[in-house]
Amino acid sequence: MIPSTEFGSSLSSVSSADEARGFEVSTTDSKNISCSKSGDISYSWRYVGDENKKYKYAMGSVEAGDFDKFVSGIVAAGYAKDNSFSSKSEEVLYQNLSDSTFFLLESDNSYLFGPIDESLYSWTRIGDTSEQSGAWLPLLAYGSSPELMKLYEARYGHVLDESKTKVASGVYYYNTGVEATPLVRYWFDIDTQSELEEAAIYFDKESIPTVAEVNSALGAFGYIYTSMTDSDNSLVYYDYANSKPAYVLMSSSEDDWTPYIHFTYQNLDNDVPPLNVNFPMPILDFAQYTMEEIQEQYKEKSYYAGVTTEYFGETMPFIKTNIEEFPYIIIMSDGSTYYAAMVVADNNLVLRSPSLLQLLEDEGFVYNPNVYMPTYINSTTNVMAQFDFNDLSGLGAPSLSFMPNEF
Repeated sequence: MIPSTEFGSSLSSVSSADEARGFEVSTTDSKNISCSKSGDISYSWRYVGDENKKYKYAMGSVEAGDFDKFVSGIVAAGYAKDNSFSSKSEEVLYQNLSDSTFFLLESDNSYLFGPIDESLYSWTRIGDTSEQSGAWLPLLAYGSSPELMKLYEARYGHVLDESKTKVASGVYYYNTGVEATPLVRYWFDIDTQSELEEAAIYFDKESIPTVAEVNSALGAFGYIYTSMTDSDNSLVYYDYANSKPAYVLMSSSEDDWTPYIHFTYQNLDNDVPPLNVNFPMPILDFAQYTMEEIQEQYKEKSYYAGVTTEYFGETMPFIKTNIEEFPYIIIMSDGSTYYAAMVVADNNLVLRSPSLLQLLEDEGFVYNPNVYMPTYINSTTNVMAQFDFNDLSGLGAPSLSFMPNEF
């Protein structure tokens, strides 16, 4: 006999089904319902739910004298021992691939029962993600209990740092014993200290990963660099598919600081750049055409919606586009020759879209960190692209300018 496999169902429905199987049922609180039954083997488990009282996993226990019979029973039910699984807390994993569930047997004869789900935010993720990304990550099961977090940390031999931990405040620190990533921190909700809200992994200053390594590790799970920073000057990465941010701090001018990756769960959909934008790439054949000739070429562009000279006259025509996020391209001359193009953005966020940075990279532009304004240079065509997020040009809007390379 095993706990219910109806994950996602209401706690009341799974406990009612157990009651029909002859179990005694008692409610601990809105998220925990205990079920027990005596017999040839005594069964006892607790169904655990989320904030919506939906069944997420079960925690059970077996009398020491019944343990071998219990294991024989789950094997007979289709569960096979995973000999490749290893745990520093001496857990043993049995999986049933046909119904995608598992038993994780603890050394004290208790067990975790849940759905096989190794996705990043899963409540029952038992792996450390290193096989997928090359990086160890903490448990990121939003809304889950300290119980799950403690099992996860014990699985990897991490030790609670009692001097830093504040249980009454819902804050836990674990020493990992790993030189590169010595410390992990978890934050639970302030009101009940029972729901996971944030997690962070801290790095040793002598083992700070490179930007490429961070991008690769976080990118494996859908986190994309937004080109934004927060009030602590941390780089903001965002999982657009799941609306979850991660804050990365790997350098600082402060004396007392610690490198980290900090995972939180607030929805920033309205505060981060859109993942994709339709960018009207201007014509980059500079110093080859007169202003009259280049305007004729712009008329062939699919985004062309007209031209106006009402702002700066004939010397700086505004090419109107049919793209709301980028309404104008201002074309400029060096004498009578087409010399530069400035794409005017509707707001700062669209100018920071990851798809725009990817477009520049695909077009052969490479970031130059030695220029005050964010600048990308195509050494093959000798053209540079320069972001003006703060309207230094005085147009009243942010922009991205293209012109012959000056560096």
